[in-house]
Amino acid sequence: MVMPLAVLADKLTLGPPALGALVDILDKSEMVQKFLELVREYLPEHEREMMSLDNFDRVERFKRLFEERYFPLADFGWDDEEAMYNLVHHPEIMLDGMTYEDYHEFDNYRDGHILLLSLVIYPYVTLSAEGPIASRVPLLEGVAEKVGKELAERIPPEGWEPKLLHEVCDGSRFAGVADFADWVCSCTETWVLDTNYEEYGEEGWDREIIDELTAQWPRVVQIHDRFQNMSVWLEESPKARFEEMLNFILGKLASQVPKEQLPLQNGPKTLLEVFEEEDAREGIER
Repeated sequence: MVMPLAVLADKLTLGPPALGALVDILDKSEMVQKFLELVREYLPEHEREMMSLDNFDRVERFKRLFEERYFPLADFGWDDEEAMYNLVHHPEIMLDGMTYEDYHEFDNYRDGHILLLSLVIYPYVTLSAEGPIASRVPLLEGVAEKVGKELAERIPPEGWEPKLLHEVCDGSRFAGVADFADWVCSCTETWVLDTNYEEYGEEGWDREIIDELTAQWPRVVQIHDRFQNMSVWLEESPKARFEEMLNFILGKLASQVPKEQLPLQNGPKTLLEVFEEEDAREGIER
């Protein structure tokens, strides 16, 4: 049977596209345009190569080439549409600053990090009547389990300020201790190590921000590597090496600080003794 030409023409005629399809086409066109702008800003010599790829491959290629020139980025997403959308709207900056929750879930950290954390002051404001020392009690108890109570009691209950640890450790093989203290207290002066996702409001692509993050990246790597290496070194022989570290710090402090200011001048104080002294000053009986 031969189909009449009028019927064939009717079947081949397409109706107007649905509104949703038009919006989808326009959205994709806008994303492609924004992607092209990013390429021209940050990787201009790769424009032809980039635009010959499909969406997901474009994102992957952009990410790899960007990281080679600037600094590492987090993943933009697994789905090609999601990845492209995330890429063109904001850089996925990898932030590694410590949060309040991170600190109080210290038992999830590797052992070397826990030992280093015990040396550093409590970095958050506390409403506890007993002050920041009380917030460190679980941490110091955890350290006592790892290296022994006698050794843990040599740590000042309040810990040490980053500035003091720099004075003691900079230029020595224990420099990573001060770097770790900077990280805990968000004072590394690098955005990646001092900021976390809870505090970060997503930024759009901004050349000044990208250039500053790029300039800071070598310092981020240096700080991170030093305290990570310190952590690994401790874990190879926790008790012996933590004692060696404490002996070095306390020995340096003894040579720098007047005797009457040393926290352990008459031998190590237990946390209970510290609390009793504070209560005595305030006229409180336990």
